[in-house]
Amino acid sequence: MPKPTRVYLRTKEEEFRPLFWVQNNKPNEMLLGLYGVSATTPILRSMWPERTLETADLANVHYDWSSAVELGVPVDHITCHGDGRFHLKTRCGGDLYIQSMQRTKPLGPNTSTFLELVLISDLAQHYTASTRPVKYPHVWFGINQDQYLALRGMFSGVNYNVEQDMLATMAQYQGQHGGIVLTSGTLKGVLMAHPKTLGEQARQTGRPRGTLLSLKFPVGPDIWHLKTFLFG
Repeated sequence: MPKPTRVYLRTKEEEFRPLFWVQNNKPNEMLLGLYGVSATTPILRSMWPERTLETADLANVHYDWSSAVELGVPVDHITCHGDGRFHLKTRCGGDLYIQSMQRTKPLGPNTSTFLELVLISDLAQHYTASTRPVKYPHVWFGINQDQYLALRGMFSGVNYNVEQDMLATMAQYQGQHGGIVLTSGTLKGVLMAHPKTLGEQARQTGRPRGTLLSLKFPVGPDIWHLKTFLFG
């Protein structure tokens, strides 16, 4: 079984803070997991109301912290199944699988972009630095402790040119972005990110502690369904 690729925030030369991991654990199936801010089991703290938007409107999505609904559910990982099912797997005694979605087509090596994600980290200083050597395979983004990471990811079948989709999207944003291509088995992904400094207004609004993750699923021609969560 392929090993997960771990993504770290590198705040010093030998200081790595785990952020999330991705694994193409078997043909046409992908797992995505977040690390808790304290490097323990991540807690799905809250969720924003779901949205369905046209492609042209995706770049203008904003998140009002006051509109999020508290949940408090420990989560193991997110699964993208080969038959097109998506869900969150929990670590609680209640419902094992939550937040399900169903694509109309299964995943495979020729599948176009089947998932987009936007990840906004907390300030790097709030994530616990790993006390063990970083595990292979891994990638990292250099960042100052008082910055946060703005990351965008796209995933497709291995034969699809998702890199072109990503470049077309990132052309809308200013600044230099570091890029990573993840390829394993029949699926691949592209991650692009850059560190940002929290503005004074954001500091004053009392942003909740944790990692914001917005998942975007294609549900029709140029139509996307959004599920947005805050993990602590």
